[in-house]
Amino acid sequence: MGVLSRDHHGRKKCDYSNLEFFKPYIESVYNPVFTLNELIETNQIKYKNNVLIETFSESQNEVWVKGVDLTTSSEIQFKCRKLILAASALNSTRIVLKSLKLFNRPTHFQENAISYIPYLNIRELGSELEENSYPSACFLSFYKSKLYKNALISSFYGISGPLNSDLIFDFPLSFGSSIQAMRLLKAALFIQQVFYPGDPTLSNAMRLDEAGKVHFNFKSHARGQVESEMIRLLRPLGLLSAPFLCKYPDPGNSFHYGCTLPMREMPGPLESYKDGKLFGTKNVYIGDAANFSMLPAKNYSFTIMANSMRIARLIREG
Repeated sequence: MGVLSRDHHGRKKCDYSNLEFFKPYIESVYNPVFTLNELIETNQIKYKNNVLIETFSESQNEVWVKGVDLTTSSEIQFKCRKLILAASALNSTRIVLKSLKLFNRPTHFQENAISYIPYLNIRELGSELEENSYPSACFLSFYKSKLYKNALISSFYGISGPLNSDLIFDFPLSFGSSIQAMRLLKAALFIQQVFYPGDPTLSNAMRLDEAGKVHFNFKSHARGQVESEMIRLLRPLGLLSAPFLCKYPDPGNSFHYGCTLPMREMPGPLESYKDGKLFGTKNVYIGDAANFSMLPAKNYSFTIMANSMRIARLIREG
């Protein structure tokens, strides 16, 4: 996450308004859309919106891309020399499966399972809540132990941003008691969001049927032991919690997916070369997390951007 402490390139610095949980595209918090807008404004790319891409096909040295203009519901097509698919991992895979007519063919994917641990900072009990603050990702932790085979990364959030109504129903108290407790405890509450790395051993898979509907099969991580140890490790810092307070969202709630068309040294069907080119094609490349070979814990926006820049550079130089 990149947050501005001073004005930069026409974007205003963070004003600590506590709106990060509600307001989209806050100028002070970097979002790839800002770079996209700069490229559009400087005429470095042409952007066509309101188009749903359906398929691609190749002929000699050309790639034809077909879609639907959502404003008119009419078919639209584009011609290019090189196609880089970057419609997000699951959407890029949908386009590939439909283009290659691989209906009902499962392709595996990985996701970052998550868990939430609430903490009470006893030093802040009864304190006034800071109205002007930045509650999003106050600090990060890196965790590795014998309880889990890979490293886990987690973010700590203050809860001055979310509405009281978003939290009050998670209190293990009656409604009236929860309101009273919120007034006393809110300044002392923190949330730890734990990200697990993708697990290639799980049988997570997606497939596209002939009607164009995408089907998903999810398997869940075993969670709980790690969270209990984290609670124990943070107790000496004055952060108190209990395992029964942890939340474990169902699979599909992580919003981090990838590895559906992974890069390999020697790729096969539904895999990619190291330069991002999709196996079995001449000029189709994968430019998002679909071509990741593994999915580490935590956010991956900058990793996707760096990898897509690498692929674009290789295409240009080739």
